[in-house]
Parts: sequence; C-alpha cells; structure tokens
Amino acid sequence: MITQKDKAEQFKRDLRSRQFYEGMVREYDLKLEEISIHLQGVGSPRTDVVRKTSHHRQNNFVYWLMEEETCIKERRNYCDRIARMDETLAKLEDEERDLIVDLYVKNKRHENVADEHHMNRQNMYKKIDKMLFRIL
Repeated sequence: MITQKDKAEQFKRDLRSRQFYEGMVREYDLKLEEISIHLQGVGSPRTDVVRKTSHHRQNNFVYWLMEEETCIKERRNYCDRIARMDETLAKLEDEERDLIVDLYVKNKRHENVADEHHMNRQNMYKKIDKMLFRIL
C-alpha cells in the first residue's frame, strides 16, 4: 500500500528531476526538427545515393514517420510529467511554492533556502512535509 509519505517522497524526486525532463523535451524538439527535415527531403542527394530505387526511399520515409511518432510520444510523456508537477504546485500559496521550488527544482542549498524564508532547517522540512501531505 502506498502511503502519503511515499507519495510525498516520490513527488520530491520528480521535482528534483524536473530539469532533466525539461532538457529531454528540448532534445526531442531538436530530434523532431531533424526528422521534419528528413521527411521534407530538404537538401540535395549525394551522388552515391542517387542510384537507390524508389522502394528504398519509400522505406526510408516510413522509418522517419515511425521515428517521428516515437519522438512525439516520448516528448508528450515528459511534458505530461511537468504538467502534473505544475498542477500540484499550483495548489500551494506563492510563498509555499517558492520554498519547494527553491529547494527541489532549483537545487539551492537547504541552509540558504531556510535563511531566505526565515526559518530553521528542521521547521522548513516539517512545513514542506505538511504542505505536500495537504496537496497530494
């Protein structure tokens, strides 16, 4: 059985991974741009490739279509993860959200975050746990 504490810990791990998720979205954007170029056939063919039959070009086109579909699914997966985090964080007040974002997304040192929010570290972690239990 998944406890509330387990959900809170998983959410913290997801927040720590947010920059990775955003990086993967950017990477898939680049891959999709490259695939789009292949599908449009932009550029001139090399002379050693010109002799290929239309069957090979057709298979190549199908390959790029399948690759595009895979990339779109993967990109959507990362975007959905980010959107779920944003929806959950939107349930918090601005100050509470800033505290969690500073600590887990921006990876600021916990001493600095506690000082910025005028609390000691122990109280900060207790407050974060209470907030997460409330919104999850």
